[in-house]
Amino acid sequence: MSNFSFNYNFLKLHFNKYFLISILIIILGFAIRIFNIANPKNYVFDEVYYVKDAKSLITNGVESGFFVHPELGKWLISLPMRIGGLDNTWYWRLSAAIFGTICIGLIILAVWKLLGSLILANLAGFLLAIDGVGIVMSRVALLDIFLTTFILAAFVALLYNKPSWVGIFCGLALGVKWSGGVFLILFAIYYFTKQILFYIKQKTFIQHLKTSNFWHRIVDFTLLPAFVYLITWTPYLLYRPEIQNLNIWQRLTNLAQFHQKIYNFHINLNTGHNYQSAAWQWPLMLRPTAMYYNQSQPTATNGHTSVVEIISLGNIFIWWLGLVCILYLILNLIFPRLNKNLNTKTIILCLIGITAGIGPWLIFTNRVIFQFYSIIILPFIIICLVTTIYSVLTKPFNEFYNLDNQPVNQACFDNNLFKNKNYFLKIFVPIVSIAIIASLISIYFYPVWVGLEIDYQKWLKILFLKTWI
Repeated sequence: MSNFSFNYNFLKLHFNKYFLISILIIILGFAIRIFNIANPKNYVFDEVYYVKDAKSLITNGVESGFFVHPELGKWLISLPMRIGGLDNTWYWRLSAAIFGTICIGLIILAVWKLLGSLILANLAGFLLAIDGVGIVMSRVALLDIFLTTFILAAFVALLYNKPSWVGIFCGLALGVKWSGGVFLILFAIYYFTKQILFYIKQKTFIQHLKTSNFWHRIVDFTLLPAFVYLITWTPYLLYRPEIQNLNIWQRLTNLAQFHQKIYNFHINLNTGHNYQSAAWQWPLMLRPTAMYYNQSQPTATNGHTSVVEIISLGNIFIWWLGLVCILYLILNLIFPRLNKNLNTKTIILCLIGITAGIGPWLIFTNRVIFQFYSIIILPFIIICLVTTIYSVLTKPFNEFYNLDNQPVNQACFDNNLFKNKNYFLKIFVPIVSIAIIASLISIYFYPVWVGLEIDYQKWLKILFLKTWI
């Protein structure tokens, strides 16, 4: 123990400042997302639609013509453009980078509340900071990163038992994409099921139904998100040219008819696309979306061909290990005796985001969908991953402290980490090893996440699966 004490005490002194590590992880995530974000200088994938819509919002106060998603996401894209100009790629992608960074802070809060360990929370934040899907979707002016941020914020509010904020954030998510509504439904089911079971156990369920608090919660999950969603359509109701001479009820009727047109568009979107990917393929990373590709011709001086590509390919270590962890949690949900360190509530909270994010797309099999939609499940895959780590590492923790399978957060996981060399090695080393392996893989794929110019042969080595090309 004496040989270990110097370095060990040094680590203890510094790693007591877990919040400082959280801040550094957030800064790292932002730096990765903002680096070289202005390139390429032209539209990337569906930026051609959303940036043009954002420009219309700036110049006309409303989107022109027919559009297929609510306006809030385009408003968020437009905010930096109002400062830096309509044709500057750096400004039209800035909002995505900011919201992608906010996601890192939110997942740290979520895991800290869920597991009670800021060490594991920081691991989750770090994995989100360096994952390819998270990086790519935070560097392009598409809508999904805004949807993910609001859903993750609603999940944090759910964990902290703030139903009003769950309703507000889900309403904002709906204002970006309608798929946010599935999360609202499952969050509501979870919340009310937990409440009902609690009051039934207390034998006060009927009395609870008569209280104003119960009906306030109903409003939080129904009328409140609907009201917030309607507010996101304010520019349409105020500035849409063809309804300027209509009264408020006629404008609302027009808005309802416009919603019907959007709905018809989405259910009939079945034209094939080279990069479409079925939802079951997303966690396997079988067909990531090529956002941008440019191949130069070989020159007389060097005879080499170079490639610049941006592809929404995740860190395969995080995604594939995360998939194993999801299966592990499902087994523990079905067979609770496998691991007493996990309770049913924790497992359901881990899996709820996966179910809401991927479930609907498994139903609409005829619709064209893309792998980059999976950004919405990425935080929850990482949460499943660190929760599995929590479950596995609880055993040596409890064996050392004779805690008889008490949850880690009750055993002060973070504070006791540095009290014993053997325990430190059993717990901290695996966590750091996972972070190092994920980092090395991210470095390997980094050029095709941020659009760096690389040799064609190197590009082929990076994208080693045929379905990635």
